[in-house]
Amino acid sequence: TLGFSSASVAADTKDVGGRVFLGRHLLPWLGGEIYYADLGDNGWNAVVTPSGTLNARTESKAYGLVLMPGWSPAKGVLVYGRLGVARAEAKSRFASSGFVELESSSRTDNSTAAVYGLGVAWLIEGRAFLRVDLDSHDNLGSNEIGGKFKARAASVGLGFSF
Repeated sequence: TLGFSSASVAADTKDVGGRVFLGRHLLPWLGGEIYYADLGDNGWNAVVTPSGTLNARTESKAYGLVLMPGWSPAKGVLVYGRLGVARAEAKSRFASSGFVELESSSRTDNSTAAVYGLGVAWLIEGRAFLRVDLDSHDNLGSNEIGGKFKARAASVGLGFSF
């Protein structure tokens, strides 16, 4: 509808992020956690016809609450699921050249996102534990920035129970 057709699109969907969390065992088999996560950056570059380019870069972060039902298959090992909700923010910046003119060079979208995943934690010494998580935040961004997307992450972390 804008009179442009895409000649090529390149996407950058891999980045490094981080998470800070505070959790508590609620029952012997159920934990809860609040967290802040930097979900990283992603972007895309498009070359369009008539001659021009359109570029977007989105930074995402989330504040969330998850329940973590778990099971201990061996002493010092916990396998758990992660299911919860997060308030997510996606800040996008846009640039263009040639025949492409933008109405705005930035946009911020806030959404409530489902969070789900799996994890394993190992007690390593005293109250210290190592954990590995795989999780997904859904419903980030908006159709105005090129569509909603998921942020999937694998993380390795060190924690201390107190």
